[in-house]
Amino acid sequence: MKYFKDKPKGVVVSMDSENSSDNVYSVWFDYTKSYVLEIKVGSFIAVRNFNSSGSGTSFSILEVVSVFPKHYALGSSAKDTERAFPGFVVEAARNAKVDWEQDEPIEQTTKIKAETISTGLQLVIQNSGSSKLENDDSLPMIGEDAHLLTDEQVNMIVNRGLIDGSVKTISPCNLILNKDVSVKLSTEDLLKTHFGIFGFTGAGKSNLLSELMANLLQTTEPNKVVLFDFMTEYLALVIDLVHSLDDAYILSLSEDSLPGSIATEAVLRGDTTKVAEAAESIVKTLLLPKELIPLREKYKKIVIELLQKNKIRLFSTGSDMPSVSDLKAKLYDCIKGNLGGSEPHVKKMLEHHLIGSGVASTSEDVLKNLKADVDQAILQDKLIDYTRPAGQATQSSLAPARTSANRTIAVTTTAKNCLINMQTELEKYVNRTKVDPLPENACLSLSQVQAILSKTDKPSILIVQSNRGDDLRNFSSDLVNYACGSRRITGRISPHVVFVYDEADEFIPQGSNLDDSYVASKAACTLLARRGRKFGLGLGIATQRVAYLDTSILSQPHTFLLSKLPREYDRRVIGDAFGASDDMLKRTLSFKKGQWLLFSYDATGLTNVPLPVQFPNANDRIKRYLENK
Repeated sequence: MKYFKDKPKGVVVSMDSENSSDNVYSVWFDYTKSYVLEIKVGSFIAVRNFNSSGSGTSFSILEVVSVFPKHYALGSSAKDTERAFPGFVVEAARNAKVDWEQDEPIEQTTKIKAETISTGLQLVIQNSGSSKLENDDSLPMIGEDAHLLTDEQVNMIVNRGLIDGSVKTISPCNLILNKDVSVKLSTEDLLKTHFGIFGFTGAGKSNLLSELMANLLQTTEPNKVVLFDFMTEYLALVIDLVHSLDDAYILSLSEDSLPGSIATEAVLRGDTTKVAEAAESIVKTLLLPKELIPLREKYKKIVIELLQKNKIRLFSTGSDMPSVSDLKAKLYDCIKGNLGGSEPHVKKMLEHHLIGSGVASTSEDVLKNLKADVDQAILQDKLIDYTRPAGQATQSSLAPARTSANRTIAVTTTAKNCLINMQTELEKYVNRTKVDPLPENACLSLSQVQAILSKTDKPSILIVQSNRGDDLRNFSSDLVNYACGSRRITGRISPHVVFVYDEADEFIPQGSNLDDSYVASKAACTLLARRGRKFGLGLGIATQRVAYLDTSILSQPHTFLLSKLPREYDRRVIGDAFGASDDMLKRTLSFKKGQWLLFSYDATGLTNVPLPVQFPNANDRIKRYLENK
């Protein structure tokens, strides 16, 4: 096996241990135009170290973290140039441009300077010709030659321990500097020890997540993905997966959250004449990437099949009653008018009656009590003062109990009109409980979702959507707690399930003074982050608003992918969470779409070392799928 490229060959000239948590080694190469194109960030270099002995030679493996050509006629730094006489600087620069064209390393005024860090590995080449990779406990020798590794050797290093097939892997990306070197990830470590995806607007976060999910689900493993789709954008990006996998569903948490809305509900109730109309409505509202817009008709054909296969479903609580959040949303729509001085009292009345988890069913008693309260308010033109805590003490006596006799707040004329609208809506809901429920094949309950996530024979994907963030947060909490509880009781740890939170700042924000739904989703994420791996349950978080995330959860993922983070504060938050230097994070600022910095403590063969990687464009995958249908 050939270990090193013949050229270029550099020299280690210095080591800096003061300004970084890692030793930084400066390596100089002779300059040629072609060498500049060959020595890149992410290149791997071998330098003889102090472990070398009579039986063989040991080489420390270093990774290039920065590289640039330098012409010393222009000074050793930008400050030197600023202090010099302008005429000399301009003339020197004009003369220097001739040297940049050289194809042979003959000029000593031009060098290629590379900054490198240790990968923690050493290559040991025995005198017998055999070799091995092992942990490096030595240091590179200053003044020794620096050799660029061959592609074959780079593959052995990057995918150490993941090549022989003993560990189940996916290969979702390649090294940026060499497309022939695929980067393997251990699926078990990726899913069980959590992952994070962080990039600024336009970095391609959704595209990356689509490609990562495709790799996880298109294997022989029965991996499960639950995606909480806050922006309802992922049907367009994973339509091939939802269409091709048996256990793949779009799950809406309420009827008004169904894609295609009224027409889709009609289809779910068995009206097959509405399939084309529902598909048209769904496709019109899909957020399609520019290159996929011409394929809208292809999307429509696939969506028709999804509807026919019952792959778009409504969440069922097992009751005919509306959910708390569904009812609350409808009633708040009724009181959008001018309530005047009655506003706080009307809203407190709703809060008093409609308590509990947003996705839980409203009980019949709650519905009747609220209806009676509204009826009496309209009849008597007075509201109960719910802004005054029950049992609150006054100067003379205790406040009276809250009964219909305690109505003391006058109802304004405009507020009464709003209450009448609310009364009408409540009557619809009372009558609605007598309407035939949706067919079983149009719904999924919490227990049915858990059954899908427990199947060991096939992969599954569940895209959960809602028009209301509170519903999505509450459902995520209910599902995670249900899954954890089920696995704890049964003692199951497989198959692997990952709960992916897109726009994660909407689920795990910083702060303590949060609404109930935020508290619930945050607690569920904390449970996954700290105890999920014991039950084969993982956490995936993706966001562009890193600074808003709860830092205790942010620090839990063992694998993360970073793209452009132009804001220093975001980089500082990531650096503090993962122990990454700002210099390392700044490398992402030059990345193009699809390029990410991959760093993992467990899932990669080369751990604890940043790898610049290129992911395929998920749009190309989807385009191929649609064009073949």
